[in-house]
Amino acid sequence: MCIYNNMSDSDEYRGKELEVVLRYPQLRSDIVGTSLELENMGITGNIPEYIDALYEFALVELKLGENQLKGPIPAHLQFPNLEYLWLNENRTLSGPIPWKLGNLTNLRSLNLETNQLTGLIPWQLGRLTQLEHLGLSNNKLWGPIPWQLGQLARLEHLDLANNKLGKDQHGNDIPTEQGGGTIPWQLGVLSELVVLDLAHNQLTGHIPYQLRELSKLVELNLARNQLTGRIPPGFKRLINLNDLNLDNNQLTGEFPFYKGDFPAIKPNKQTFWNNRIVLTRNNLQSPEHNKVWRREDIDAQGKRPERKSAPRRIMKSAAKGNSNAEGRRRKTNRRKKTNRRRKVTKKKIINRRRKVTKKVTKKKIINRRRKTNKRKKTNRRRKTNRRRKKN
Repeated sequence: MCIYNNMSDSDEYRGKELEVVLRYPQLRSDIVGTSLELENMGITGNIPEYIDALYEFALVELKLGENQLKGPIPAHLQFPNLEYLWLNENRTLSGPIPWKLGNLTNLRSLNLETNQLTGLIPWQLGRLTQLEHLGLSNNKLWGPIPWQLGQLARLEHLDLANNKLGKDQHGNDIPTEQGGGTIPWQLGVLSELVVLDLAHNQLTGHIPYQLRELSKLVELNLARNQLTGRIPPGFKRLINLNDLNLDNNQLTGEFPFYKGDFPAIKPNKQTFWNNRIVLTRNNLQSPEHNKVWRREDIDAQGKRPERKSAPRRIMKSAAKGNSNAEGRRRKTNRRKKTNRRRKVTKKKIINRRRKVTKKVTKKKIINRRRKTNKRKKTNRRRKTNRRRKKN
């Protein structure tokens, strides 16, 4: 049962401090459930340190998102059965992420997005074996990504975007002894992962080839980092991938993807933030446009290819069909037919020439044989005549 969730007199609590709201008799009289939801109510103040003592029962859901809470997150949150902890979009919550959150072993969803949290991501979060959603984006976190996150076997959504991960608090490189600023390869073990968003950070190094094992992955966003090296060709195994964004890095090598590599991605001009491949602003070699599927008609170097105006016939055929793509298909089919015809005509001409040459050669051979036979006969006659005269 829910203790409090969007009650009709929510304006009574708007603008008041959380500590005062939690002591309201109306709220206290309803303490028979396991969920505390006070989202989007304009509540201010700090989160009380004794919130776990205030509710002696075992909370399962604690949702205080989209308010105006400030100050640090309490270090002592002892709710052994807590499954949902949402403190997102308070914008003024500050301080580090308490490492003791790793003791909430039943936690399924941890959402701390869009705040002012600083410091390192605690490696103790790798103990949350039941976790399915981890959102820490839009904060000021720095340091390495803990490899222990690869132990979250049930994790489906990992969002660490828009932080300062990959560098220390002063913006310097992290030594390899302390984890470095790379993407940990252990994330490739998360077989249930659907969304992986590490964009807008300062991550360096290569893209781990182990990410090719994420068979359920739908969205992969590594844009706006400092990644180097080649794009792993094994990404073609990600058959469910619908959004691949590697924009604005330092990737090199050949353009690795072609039209049939990702069957889940289909051209759709109406939607922009999904159903796409974005590899712009890198150092990739420009692809062959007739083989590469491009979502925005942009090549690997971010340049728009020049398009020639199509003839009227082709435009008419496209208008008759369902879309311009159908007209293009017809055009390509026509080209294929003409090429086949040309090949057939070339073969015919070659065969005719061969036949003619064969006939000519046969005649020459016959004539030569006849000449030689005549010479032999004349020579024999002469010899016989000479012998007769002598005798």
